[in-house]
Amino acid sequence: MSVQQEVIKYMLVGSNMVGKTSFLSRFCENNFKSNYEESKGLDFKSKIYNDGKYRLCIFDTPGAENLRYASYGFYKSAFGFILIFDLTRPYTLTDLRDDMTEIAKHASEYAQLIIVGNKSDQYDHHYYKESQEEAQKMANELNIPYFEISCLTGQNVDLVIEDLTTRVGNQMKNGNLSNQSGKQTQNREKDEQIKTEGGCCCKIF
Repeated sequence: MSVQQEVIKYMLVGSNMVGKTSFLSRFCENNFKSNYEESKGLDFKSKIYNDGKYRLCIFDTPGAENLRYASYGFYKSAFGFILIFDLTRPYTLTDLRDDMTEIAKHASEYAQLIIVGNKSDQYDHHYYKESQEEAQKMANELNIPYFEISCLTGQNVDLVIEDLTTRVGNQMKNGNLSNQSGKQTQNREKDEQIKTEGGCCCKIF
């Protein structure tokens, strides 16, 4: 008997130029694009994970404040949130508090969060230690795991997904997070259509 593949949706959240799109490319395609292109809307990539047990659909959200509202409607169906900031720009960590407020408003109380500091390869930057200490303090305060990664080198990117998916999987086993069974096939068909049309997810759900 074949086991039904579970679809898990994650949201990448953070300010402009913190590495959300780079994280998506590194994890799903194992590549890094040095040229920066601002995300104007929602985009996503999917990847089969854990020997086919899960299909991870990871959504890249816009970082500009005037565009972020467009992603809030997607929060309700997300099982996890990857909160990314730039270790060389401390204010991008502070910005995550506003994002967490919106997540609390729109997402399931059982959705799992993880704080991720990008650009660990720039450990000698003069703001690095300050950002590192403040991020760990925030993570301890909110009881959220904290990882430092480099989308450039790939350091710890897979570990972020591993940690998040383990915790999400536990919530699914406990019945706290689940997809509506009647919509799973429909959503997968929409995902494939969107992927074929170039990855923009504004038509999903």
